[in-house]
Amino acid sequence: MKLNADFLPRTPWAREKPPEEVHPGPEEVPFIRRKPDVEAVMRVAEEALSQVEPKNLIVAGHGGSITTFKGIHSSLVVYRDSPQVFFVDTVDRRWLNLVRKRAEKRESLLLIVSKSGRTQTLLEAVQSLRGYPTVVVTQPTKSPLREMAEREGWPLLDHPPDVDGRFSGGFEPALLPAFLSGIDLQKYLEGIGEGYGEWFGPEKELYELSWRFYLWEKAGREILYVPIYSKGLSGFSHLITQLIHESTGKEGRGMTVLVAEGPECQHHTNQRVLGGRGNIYAVFTIPGEDGPLRWEAEGAMESFREAGIPYLIQEYEEIDEKTVGRYVAFWHIFTLYSALLRGLPPFGQPEVERAKEHSRRIRQRKGAKSS
Repeated sequence: MKLNADFLPRTPWAREKPPEEVHPGPEEVPFIRRKPDVEAVMRVAEEALSQVEPKNLIVAGHGGSITTFKGIHSSLVVYRDSPQVFFVDTVDRRWLNLVRKRAEKRESLLLIVSKSGRTQTLLEAVQSLRGYPTVVVTQPTKSPLREMAEREGWPLLDHPPDVDGRFSGGFEPALLPAFLSGIDLQKYLEGIGEGYGEWFGPEKELYELSWRFYLWEKAGREILYVPIYSKGLSGFSHLITQLIHESTGKEGRGMTVLVAEGPECQHHTNQRVLGGRGNIYAVFTIPGEDGPLRWEAEGAMESFREAGIPYLIQEYEEIDEKTVGRYVAFWHIFTLYSALLRGLPPFGQPEVERAKEHSRRIRQRKGAKSS
């Protein structure tokens, strides 16, 4: 995956380089410092597959627990002869009824992913899916989900406690469902490692490009538009949104991101970004291969140049495990830098946790069972 910053100029009044003093060392970044336990992933997968040879994989979780795998699924799994995947990220009864109807228990595996093991809506959804062969990923601390797994004898895989869910794309929460779906973990992790090696460091290009984006924000470019010209990679829209919003939306500051699939976004959102308020900057994800899909992207980018909208280009070649791994790594590092350069802590999501607490209290008032 190549970057092209020809159309992301430096703001004329800006200092030439970003401040090196805010750049962290690798030991300060959990998702770079820590390595995944791939052997544990394989062991737990083997335990899970001893229960059933699944034609269906039900992946239950919220947010960072499953957003990376959603992108892996969209980019790779759907193009292969893999189990059908049903995502359960809701307590919508209509959807849960459909999952139960389509995924028969004798040929399905339920994978529950939750770092905290306390997310109320997930626990409620799991109650409606009892009876399926089940495997759990959660952190190694006491929680309702972990207690349930131990009581039922379900295979258990530890979620790294110091890695936020949205940054766990190179760890057990993403690796277990990926492996169960036939993904080559070695190649995927190689892609992530290559991306970290290429983009993490105060001297690396992405640090300076993240600085440019921050300066354009200070100049009034408040919304980061991310048109993704790939049916598969567009499945990472939830991950990108979560990374940017949870990591930078703090202390009354931060970025707003709008992710859309190209070329379809040209038929609705381009009117807003080109004809509306002039507060947009962009990251285009486009194919390297010449052809109709690239031509559509080139036409959109020409319109951006005419409108004076700054943008960065990500260019991909074949979409395979390594490409997907590098794509995940790019957004991890870009998000990390985007938070730090704004003087914001990249990890944690206090407002999200506060909203969960409100939901728990509402359930208690309504008399619903609460953890």
